[in-house]
Amino acid sequence: MIDHNYVVRENCSGLQVEGLSKTWGAIPVFSDISFAQPPGTIFGVEGDNGAG
Repeated sequence: MIDHNYVVRENCSGLQVEGLSKTWGAIPVFSDISFAQPPGTIFGVEGDNGAG
């Protein structure tokens, strides 16, 4: 079984990304994206066609 107990520290983000860019060949997919995701949450990126 998976242990779902965890400790959340104050002033701590689970994931922090700043200035992320991605290209597919010469095609820009996204540019200069920044976000922070709190600990214990789920985050996903999905395209127009539902691909992630």
